[in-house]
Amino acid sequence: MDEKDPELQSFFISYATEDRDWAEWIAVELEAAGYLTRYQTADIRPGKDFVHEMQKGVISTSRVIAVLTPAYLESQFGAAEWRVAFAQDPSGELGLLIPVRVRDCEPPGLLMTRVYVDLVGSDEAAARKKLLAAVDKERPRPVSAAFPGARVRPSSPRDVHFPGASSAASNDSKIIEQMGQQLLAHPADGLDSRSRPRMIRPLPGFVPPHVTGREKVVGELRAVLERPGAVLTALVGGAGVGKTAAVAKFARERGSNCAIDYLAAGGYPPLNAVTVLEGLASAHSDLRIRAALLNRISDRDLSVLAKLDTVLSALGGQRVLIILDDLEHLLDDDGKLRDETLLALLDDLSGRDKHAVQVLLVTTQRPRSPVVTSVGMLDGLPPEELREFLSGLASATGKSLLPMSSRQWGLFTSLTRTWPRPAERIHGMAAGRPAALQTLLDTMTSGRTLGELTVAALGDIELDVAQAFAIYNRPVSAEAIMALVREATRNRIAEAVTSLIGRRIVRAAGKRFEEDEERFSLLPAERAEFLTADAEVRTTLQRRAAHYFYRCAHEFEAAAGLGGLIDLEPYLNSIELYLDCGDGERALRIMKEVDHRYLKGWGQTWVLAVYLTRLSSITTDTNALVLVDSLLGRALMQQGKLHEAVEHVLRAGRRNAELRDNENQVILLNQLGVSYLAQGWVGAALDAFDESVEIANSGRELWSRADARYNQAVCLIELGRLDAATRSVACARQDLGGLVGGELTSSTDDADNGRLAARLLFAEAKIALERGEYVTSIMLAERASEEAHSNGAKILAGTCDDLRAWAYLLDGDDASAIVAAKTAHRLAAETSHPNLLRITGTTLAVLHLRRVDLENAHAAADLAVRSGHGMPGAGAYALRGIVEWRRRRRRPAEDDFARGLAILRRVPNSEPKLYDSLDFSALQLAGMALIRHSTSDEASALAAYQSAIEIAGFAGVQARRRILFRELVADDHDGLASLRELLRVRATPLPEP
Repeated sequence: MDEKDPELQSFFISYATEDRDWAEWIAVELEAAGYLTRYQTADIRPGKDFVHEMQKGVISTSRVIAVLTPAYLESQFGAAEWRVAFAQDPSGELGLLIPVRVRDCEPPGLLMTRVYVDLVGSDEAAARKKLLAAVDKERPRPVSAAFPGARVRPSSPRDVHFPGASSAASNDSKIIEQMGQQLLAHPADGLDSRSRPRMIRPLPGFVPPHVTGREKVVGELRAVLERPGAVLTALVGGAGVGKTAAVAKFARERGSNCAIDYLAAGGYPPLNAVTVLEGLASAHSDLRIRAALLNRISDRDLSVLAKLDTVLSALGGQRVLIILDDLEHLLDDDGKLRDETLLALLDDLSGRDKHAVQVLLVTTQRPRSPVVTSVGMLDGLPPEELREFLSGLASATGKSLLPMSSRQWGLFTSLTRTWPRPAERIHGMAAGRPAALQTLLDTMTSGRTLGELTVAALGDIELDVAQAFAIYNRPVSAEAIMALVREATRNRIAEAVTSLIGRRIVRAAGKRFEEDEERFSLLPAERAEFLTADAEVRTTLQRRAAHYFYRCAHEFEAAAGLGGLIDLEPYLNSIELYLDCGDGERALRIMKEVDHRYLKGWGQTWVLAVYLTRLSSITTDTNALVLVDSLLGRALMQQGKLHEAVEHVLRAGRRNAELRDNENQVILLNQLGVSYLAQGWVGAALDAFDESVEIANSGRELWSRADARYNQAVCLIELGRLDAATRSVACARQDLGGLVGGELTSSTDDADNGRLAARLLFAEAKIALERGEYVTSIMLAERASEEAHSNGAKILAGTCDDLRAWAYLLDGDDASAIVAAKTAHRLAAETSHPNLLRITGTTLAVLHLRRVDLENAHAAADLAVRSGHGMPGAGAYALRGIVEWRRRRRRPAEDDFARGLAILRRVPNSEPKLYDSLDFSALQLAGMALIRHSTSDEASALAAYQSAIEIAGFAGVQARRRILFRELVADDHDGLASLRELLRVRATPLPEP
């Protein structure tokens, strides 16, 4: 505790009575780390004046922890307690008020200005790490405490269990067993299962095989990574200080039972979530299992987080070190990863236990994360170690800078600061030429930079090639260089690349496939040295590079077709380069094209978010801004950021109103309605679709009107107005028939028409399902799925297959239901679409429950919860709550039911009631009644069911209600009699003795 500020060592824990378990857990963890705490349960004894003791507690401690939950935000006492700390530290600079969110809630008013510690969804290890990092950023201290199995009320504050979500690792043994069965069924001939990989992807070739010195920083890394629970560690230091070499030394000293992978932001393959997963899968010591894991990843059978589940389960306790180099190029100005998929993967990895994977982040910029421990690297090599480093370079290249005079050595160490990278570059320029070395040192002493001297020393072709690498700013092949250096032959370019490698300027970056050309790149930190100062020339070259990638994308598309995001890399490179040269119009045109042809149907418009955000800050064209906001709205909705999505669509609508573009306004109204619908605001959504239908006139607007009428039908189904929904579908089909008759004729329009036709079939299948016409629903859903597939609409196809699974289930064909549900779930995993993952995960959970497969039911429901955002997440919480109840885990079940109810209650009272929402409310209230033995919860559930039945008493809807309720009460023999009577569900018979 010596390193902590003694003025900040005591905490008053402010909480609502309902959240006593969280307060006790937080207190125990803080006290185990050496802090003092005060809180009601332990420090206010019977007979004391409660208000007086609360006031004394707040005043006598230095900081306040506010335990944020819905109950706390409604507590008058809680508000009074945190406001004392807020008044003492209104700017937050002193950190006197630390909000800790433990249940889903949104802090209101002044609390919105404080960044909270988010423990929602974390397991115990992750929650402890986050808590201690927040109160003591310098020295987070991992401690141990018993993690609860079956929860009991602690008899004393020291006997405290963690009140949060349980680890998702409970399904590990089953997954491993299934993987083993799969591998035995499909043996991989000729593979040595005893192979234990050491290096997965090799350390970069520019690092010497023997790294001298660096014992201090290697020792610090070793100490940090040996701490219990250490997952994410950052090595932070300036560009050129020798971080990569130090990491290489550390990696080579790891035990032989540790697999090591290396990825760099400026290297190839690119650093992203998929390549990290590939590295983890390749770490498995059994080659057959390794091949199966890689096959699972490449086939995109699972979402990113589900893939992580599978890989970690298969790895078990295998030690793995993943090195992510040059990470600063993936961070924004605040130190946060811009790649949200990679961020989610690393966050999820850091929050898990029962694995031995560690990630070493190598960067010039400190990452902004409470779960990352940083090690600083400020100093260069000691002089003697620098001599050894130069000797190693001499051995590798056959040329030496030695011997140097004492004056030369003094200049050399002063100018390089004994940092390896500047020393390496001087070696590359002057090795074997003593006179050149002296001239170089003297010139640098006079004030010229190493970059300026490097450029001056290059020949014309070498300089052009180096500039081409700088323009591309990513690993590229010699063919790409030829597109920019047109006056040179391929052989001459190859010679120039070889020369630049010999001068230690350019580095090999690897290949994507074995048959590919080798790719090369500059170090990102040195790129600016080789860019021409002539802005016009630079812009011309950037535009030429962008066009090269665009041409490559079209050629690859024509030859092999595009099957996933990795195939879109040339398009994305082209977009970025057009933005670099200021041609936002062309960049936006390509984004619109790629989204319309691929990303929209795949549910992956979110890939464009970083480019759209960048474009929105540089363009002033109103037409462009309308499209940017529209695309950003869809991207954010796919990421589950529903409120932000609505804001962007509304902004697009306001800007479009200035243009008086009626056709675009119809499209935006439809998009706005879809955004409202995702939040459960069906009334607002229906208003938007009604307005769209009203203002659509002719031409392309008729297609948008048909689209709006389909969405009207979706809303009307939600409201139980099936006859009106049927009429909307008929009107939409009439509009679509007119369009197919000849008004729109391009292939793009044909695909649009096909996708809309599939959606109309889906709406009819949904109506038939709700009415109880299961055979009709199955036939329509099959046709809809086929139409969606043929027009590249994977998300729609998955939604149709999921509906088909429910139709089979309600018709009594569980086997066919499982097949259809798994087909839908595979499509959800391919697209990583949150809403489809939520829908299919929920359906699979129901089917596993019916087979009393509680482990797989929990895995499916857990994935649905992690994927469900906003209103769609309520049903996922309900299903996971049922699974937890069936597993005899009362507290997690109660938490899930409470979270689901909290989501449903967010819908404004002005919105019409939906039978689906009422059904899930009733189901979760019924679960609460079972857990709490509460007659009031049972009465509330009864009222909700009665309201839902009044809105929609159709045969299919009633059958679905009964199925879900039966799963809730499957292990309960005589409870909830009023609900059983209403739903006509008989009591479960007692097992025979």
